[in-house]
Amino acid sequence: GEKNEYVGGFGGGHLHAESFEAVQAHEEERRRLAAEVKEARAEMKRERASLKERAAGTHDAGVWTSSLLRGDERFTSTD
Repeated sequence: GEKNEYVGGFGGGHLHAESFEAVQAHEEERRRLAAEVKEARAEMKRERASLKERAAGTHDAGVWTSSLLRGDERFTSTD
């Protein structure tokens, strides 16, 4: 017999579902998850840039020299 199947999906993937609404619901979920992944990647990129910036600051000769000149003062507690 003939089957009424709705085919949907993007990027080469195809979803076979019982109704057009099911395909639309699946596509909405896919878009939501894709947006979450995109945001997570952007956050990771921001974090990596922040770490690189801090690492560059710790290797700066001026910072190293000033902490060396302070000597043991940096180890004293401010309590």
